Amino acid sequence: MYKRLETVYCGPPRVVEHGIVALRRGEVLLRTEVAYLGEIDRGIASCLAMCFENRALGTTGCGRVIDVGIGVDPSIEGRRVVVKPFCRGAPIAEDGYAQELAVADSRCVEVVPPAMNCVDAVLAEIVAAPRELLEELESREVLLVGRDASLIPYAVTCVERSSRCFSIPRETPLARDLGLEAVSTSTTRVFDVVVIGAVDPFLAEVAVRACREGGIVVAYPPLLELGMVRPRTRCRLEAMKFGNLRRGSEVLSKVRNIVLKRVKTFEDIDPYAAFEAPALLNLGSSDEKSSKRRRR
Repeated sequence: MYKRLETVYCGPPRVVEHGIVALRRGEVLLRTEVAYLGEIDRGIASCLAMCFENRALGTTGCGRVIDVGIGVDPSIEGRRVVVKPFCRGAPIAEDGYAQELAVADSRCVEVVPPAMNCVDAVLAEIVAAPRELLEELESREVLLVGRDASLIPYAVTCVERSSRCFSIPRETPLARDLGLEAVSTSTTRVFDVVVIGAVDPFLAEVAVRACREGGIVVAYPPLLELGMVRPRTRCRLEAMKFGNLRRGSEVLSKVRNIVLKRVKTFEDIDPYAAFEAPALLNLGSSDEKSSKRRRR
């Protein structure tokens, strides 16, 4: 048996036990070591967003491959990998990774270098914002909204590149770490770039309304999947993208202290962890029987 942090459509998550994992063509089976609970997990747990049927939470995760499906290079078995965030819509359309055994599409995983641990690998994936998006912030007025750790590289870059950076402090805790200028949810000010790391429909509407004509809205991927981002003005809409581990490691070296301060850590699956987002769950099972599985 293995444990997973699961919710049914939405609402408070629960720890449940499963005994069999179905492994399909092109998939790999991970024994998860670390899982990340981000803003989408908090949104599902508080019913701001919904998943389909019973889903395990967990935006991304890292673990060791213990089995591979048909069509997957068998040399990856036994190696430690990290899952790219939102590669298949998890945890909305597919299971997330807050479970001791997790299935991932082999196209969505990246092998972790031997010198890197799973905590660093997961955090690197979350902050691996591509250079081209960060360069859009230079010398502009920027609004950041949300709690997800994926906002951190945008906030730090904004400060480094002489941009005027604003936030709604109550909804953007990292504002306290970086001294960002404050605006309220009723602001009439407009901004060149708006970066949204939240799934609250009200906050998304406030942020999108604050985009200047011809500006840019960088949106947390689930907002686009759920159809919550619809700019009223002619703003360019960009999905928040996540790079590879190499890029993520470069960014993490600059923002590690802020990330560790803003991401809470739990030593085991905790049904309340999704309300403490962003959070890291340290998982693991010594029960070898949990490796039993069947293929479809």
